[in-house]
Amino acid sequence: MISYLKSPGKFISLEWLYSASFAILMFFILSMTSTMPVDVIVQSKTTNTHLATNTVIILVICVVFIAFATVLHLFRLLFNKLLLQEIPKPYIPITEKDIGKHASRMIEKEMDRCMQIKEMAMPKGNIEHPGLYHPSEYDNSDNVYELPNDLIYENVIQIIGQEIKYNGTLTLSNSKILRLDNHYSLREHLQFYQSDPKIKRFLDSYEELRFSGKPIYLKDFEEFLQNWSYVKKTI
Repeated sequence: MISYLKSPGKFISLEWLYSASFAILMFFILSMTSTMPVDVIVQSKTTNTHLATNTVIILVICVVFIAFATVLHLFRLLFNKLLLQEIPKPYIPITEKDIGKHASRMIEKEMDRCMQIKEMAMPKGNIEHPGLYHPSEYDNSDNVYELPNDLIYENVIQIIGQEIKYNGTLTLSNSKILRLDNHYSLREHLQFYQSDPKIKRFLDSYEELRFSGKPIYLKDFEEFLQNWSYVKKTI
């Protein structure tokens, strides 16, 4: 870990060394190349042959060269920026080519250790969430109904009463919709069927789950769905 912490400083030192050596090399090259135009100007002044013309030509060439070099440098920076933008955002530099062999192996080792900790920390049994259906990967039991994930039981139960209250209807199937008076409750509408123990059990379950304010468990919700299926077939 200590060697890994020191590695960023090592990279910074190498970067400074590269920048300094590049600046020294460029200064040396510019110094060597500047001798030729200076020599031409001096010789023209000595021989008095077209001093002004030679000076203008040399200055124009220098300006064109500097402008061309500047354009190439800006193009290089822009091209480099475009290439960096092509790197996917979720990309994390963890390979040996990015951060070195030692740091890459250490990261891989820690990632494996984190996966082991995750497996050890996961629950080893079925976890039931009252009020919300979320199947556990450890749950091997066969449910009576195939329910969608993150289903809120209370929302399903409230649909029946809200349909009667706001629409004055009770949908039993795609082809069977009852027109009801929205001034009466569901129990009052089904009072003539309460002699049937299953319908009475459905009404008791409906009122208990909707108005008690208690969390709804999966087994109670499945029992409610079974009774509701019987009611839709009976009335």
